[in-house]
Amino acid sequence: MLQRALQINGQPHTIIGVLPERFHFAVAGGADFWLPMDQIAQTRSQRFNHWLRVVGRLKDGVTLSSARTTMGTVMARLESAYPESNSGRGISLVSLREQVTGGLRPVLIALALAVTLVLAIACANAAGLLLSRTLGRGRELAVRMAIGASRGRIVRQLLTESLLIGVGGAVLGILVARIGIGYLVGGMDRGALEYLPFLRDLRPDALTIGFLGLLAMVVGLASGLAPALVGARADVGYPVAGGHPTANRRSGHLRDGLVAGQLALTLALLTGTALVGRSLLRLLSQDLGFKAEEVVTGRVALSGPAWQQGAAQQRFFENLLERVRAIPGVRTVGAISNLPLNDGGTNTFRVEGEAEPDQAAQPEGTRRQVAGDYFQAMGIPLLAGRLFTARDDSTAQPALVLSAALAKRWFPGGVAVGRRVRFYAFPDTTWEVIGVVGDVTVGRIDAEAPPIFYMTHLQVYDNRLTLTIRSAASGVAILPALRTVLATMGPGVALYYEAPMSAVVSDSPAIVARRYPLRVIGAFAAIALLLAITGVYGVVANGVAERRRELGIRSALGATAAQLVSLIMRRGGGLIAAGIVSGGVLALVFSRTLGSMLYGIRPGDPATLVVVIGLLALTALLATWWPARRAGRVDPAEALRSDG
Repeated sequence: MLQRALQINGQPHTIIGVLPERFHFAVAGGADFWLPMDQIAQTRSQRFNHWLRVVGRLKDGVTLSSARTTMGTVMARLESAYPESNSGRGISLVSLREQVTGGLRPVLIALALAVTLVLAIACANAAGLLLSRTLGRGRELAVRMAIGASRGRIVRQLLTESLLIGVGGAVLGILVARIGIGYLVGGMDRGALEYLPFLRDLRPDALTIGFLGLLAMVVGLASGLAPALVGARADVGYPVAGGHPTANRRSGHLRDGLVAGQLALTLALLTGTALVGRSLLRLLSQDLGFKAEEVVTGRVALSGPAWQQGAAQQRFFENLLERVRAIPGVRTVGAISNLPLNDGGTNTFRVEGEAEPDQAAQPEGTRRQVAGDYFQAMGIPLLAGRLFTARDDSTAQPALVLSAALAKRWFPGGVAVGRRVRFYAFPDTTWEVIGVVGDVTVGRIDAEAPPIFYMTHLQVYDNRLTLTIRSAASGVAILPALRTVLATMGPGVALYYEAPMSAVVSDSPAIVARRYPLRVIGAFAAIALLLAITGVYGVVANGVAERRRELGIRSALGATAAQLVSLIMRRGGGLIAAGIVSGGVLALVFSRTLGSMLYGIRPGDPATLVVVIGLLALTALLATWWPARRAGRVDPAEALRSDG
């Protein structure tokens, strides 16, 4: 493969190296090949281009702080030497780790806390089950102690049993983790994997497995410690006397506390899930400034000698738009240099007739080139003036269409139509504002719509534009016809990133950063709810079994079935109330760690907390009612004959 020739954008290149298959450089996204800057930077001499991301390795002994100081000095020199292009420009020097994972840190912390909560719930649940099992072995443990076994030996035996259970659970957990990670990563869309390419290699390694093994031993010992201590206090008179009321009361209080703790932790997880879910719904339902439904997109790029000149690129896209309009089912078609929700380049400018702004406070806007009926295809409303037409070509006065945010911010009274501006990057050209359109979200959905100015591709050419096709037919029907059209329009034409606009929205970083954590935290919350409800059911059912003789006596003395059920329900209700009260505090703490993932909702949102509390209380009461029904059907004669 080395030294083979390869055509890229119509230019010959030679392959000089091959990177490892699993190499991912997250800053660059999903790059397939790498080119030297000197071969593609025809505009390096234009100092208004501020689009590069520079990566460097610090020398030995140089700290990040000292590097920031040095680069600040360099930027000050550039500002002094080139005031027009560098005034007010700075540099943000961060570590590569911070650049790649800095935005994920709050998400990772939230997920780590969710895992900790589930682990604590599982530990409490296991401790409750082991405690019940230990109490059920009271006769056996008492006999062992009666024939000479020390309390220390009993504790070691019970801890060894719980440790084996923990190790067995860890082995099973690793197997489930392999399947779960594959499912999670396999279900990620293309946009998410380009945003987080290192997730493709996510799998349990030796270090992870070793840590899990150590954690399993700790959890196993922690889960079995309380039951072991209870078992070591078994009364040697148990086989004859039949039980130890004090020990039973103590163990009962311990089990109640464990269940209340599970409910509290579950409430925190359920609250976090509800808050992130509501934030995601608000993001998906908010007005982005355009209508994504029924719009199909696809990026078209031109390369090769035939498309070197700007005039040839303009003719191609005009011809393409005309032919796409003829596809059955197409209503409106346009094109743009960068779709909404994607970042783009910015330009500074000044408004003619206004005072020259300070160099550090020059008006600035995001630049977009559009073609055809882009605004109509995307459902972006015209607020003032007019849109681009075929008459706005290279022979006409250079024209601009502004977003409402830009007009309001940089033009007195928001009146921009008819005004003229000059861009500092193109000082010899005057542009006239011909229209103002509605604001559109650019970049992150959870950020404010920025000032945008639009140019027509008939005056500022581009060899890459993204089609926006609004049609009555589905994208599945439109895209094959589009590929057929492009195949007949000459060599050097590529179509990629084809997707419905609705998918572009759902795959945006702000949505991805909430959707996948929501899936994980939601799964943890479901597991926690199942464990907690199982714990409630187990404690209440065990309590009914232990109080069988008492319930029989109450029934023999005239207590009705409803009174017996109410007696058990009151005990369960006390457990639930204790768990919810303590869980409310935990829910507030946990929800605050999710602050970066919340949108349009406060961490301690009362409505969310009330709904979650109601759901948990209702579910727990149902788990209490089921075994309580058995208390109402206790046969007094049978209960009094039992030894329980």
